[in-house]
Amino acid sequence: MLPIDLFEYKLRWRSECPYIIYVHSDLRRKAKKMIKDQFLKHKWHMSLYTASYQDSWLFEDFKDSNSFYEEFPSKFVSKKNLT
Repeated sequence: MLPIDLFEYKLRWRSECPYIIYVHSDLRRKAKKMIKDQFLKHKWHMSLYTASYQDSWLFEDFKDSNSFYEEFPSKFVSKKNLT
């Protein structure tokens, strides 16, 4: 998949993204390593500092979002499932 294809694909599902995981920014390094090792590039997106000390991780699939969520201590993460 070319970079432009990846960008356009993510743009389509991100606009209606139903699965968002909020992670404390101190855990960004761990989150990046985990996500790059376990998930396909086109299935997730990271937004830095969406709130104070918080990064948002958007997922296309419910299963992926839950797997990611369960890797972190509950006091450092929260989730938003719209569907």
